[in-house]
Amino acid sequence: MQVSELKLGESYVFHLKPFQPPVGDALPVEAKSRKFVGVENVGAVGKPSEPFVEVERVNGSRHLIAVESIEAIEPV
Repeated sequence: MQVSELKLGESYVFHLKPFQPPVGDALPVEAKSRKFVGVENVGAVGKPSEPFVEVERVNGSRHLIAVESIEAIEPV
């Protein structure tokens, strides 16, 4: 499933790519179920923006996930 196919307010399981530290083996990342809030373009001053998905946890707090770090998305 692609980010463009996500529906506002629906819940999905986001599978992220393993984290690759500068030294050592890649670290696996646990898949998380989150409600999709929207897409945000974020960038530092003077740098190009990058797309992020805004998601909501069960407790109502929100955070961003970089689109480039998403390996797969599944509906709940």
